[in-house]
Amino acid sequence: MNHKKMTSLIAVMSAMVLSSCSEQSAETIPKDSGSMQTKLNLDTTSITVSGISSGGYMANQYHTAFSKQVNGAALLASGPFGCAQGDLKIALSQCMNVSEDLDIEPLYKNMLSAVEHKTIDPISHLEGDNVWIFHGKSDRTVSRKVVDAQQALYQKLNANIKYQVDSKTGHGFPTLDYGVECAEAKSPFINHCSLDATSQFLSFLYPKAENKNTVSQESNGEIIEFEQAQFLAKGENNTLADIGYLFIPSSCLAGERCQLHVAFHGCQQNVETIGKVFIQETGINRWASENHLVVLYPQTKSTYMPLNPKACWDWWGYTGADYLTQSGAQLKHVNSMVRDIAKILN
Repeated sequence: MNHKKMTSLIAVMSAMVLSSCSEQSAETIPKDSGSMQTKLNLDTTSITVSGISSGGYMANQYHTAFSKQVNGAALLASGPFGCAQGDLKIALSQCMNVSEDLDIEPLYKNMLSAVEHKTIDPISHLEGDNVWIFHGKSDRTVSRKVVDAQQALYQKLNANIKYQVDSKTGHGFPTLDYGVECAEAKSPFINHCSLDATSQFLSFLYPKAENKNTVSQESNGEIIEFEQAQFLAKGENNTLADIGYLFIPSSCLAGERCQLHVAFHGCQQNVETIGKVFIQETGINRWASENHLVVLYPQTKSTYMPLNPKACWDWWGYTGADYLTQSGAQLKHVNSMVRDIAKILN
């Protein structure tokens, strides 16, 4: 066992729009403010990822493409790896609100082909990984059949899965007491459901965390903003926003050994659209504060070329045919952030 381990394009993105306790806002400071006095003692060789809706698809893609580096994933309201198969019609008919079972065999075969061509890591690295999967029964955007297929594919890959279904939650990120009504699907697509999804999935991804069941009411640390383009190679186009964000707990700033989690927002949950609500109100930072976990919040942007007005992550191929691979524009970009995260503090 391995141990690391868009009738229209607008329709797709609109349908995928996303659309805990409310934590105190951590101070946001630019990376060059002079407040960073300590180099992070950060393990980036074994990370975890999470995401909701298009962010859930992206977290799944990152986990699969870079499975040597990732050892756990939390996936909310999303479907199996490669579900759209680079085809808009398939994305609409099979990967959102469907009533029929999805056939995962073609997806599995495509994964094997990608491994053979060395465009993703070997699937053996997914074996034993903790994978937390969530579906809300009131979700009318991504149906249970799609989420079931995600679970089935991970089962075929011998991951360690926890599949949670909540009877009340709609298409949004469930929290204890912040956000819109639980069954709704509207901005900011964070839902008040009396359900602390963040603590549940992070506790599952980090079972050895000492303070996983004693989450504080406030986050104790700093939100750092940084230029995402600094992680692009010369000549590469930036399909992401200008600015990304990093939450660093005070303990990590003080030099303690810390781990890294990457949290992918959903469509219309980027800072450009709703401010820092996703970063500050999902409860991720509060849990991270107690458990020595640095959190990377990469950011998408709204564009019309390529056509992505809802600032979704690329789960159907708008950045190119290689979007699922390690060479895909967004996967490669985020991976560069993870590998060279020390640049943010320099």
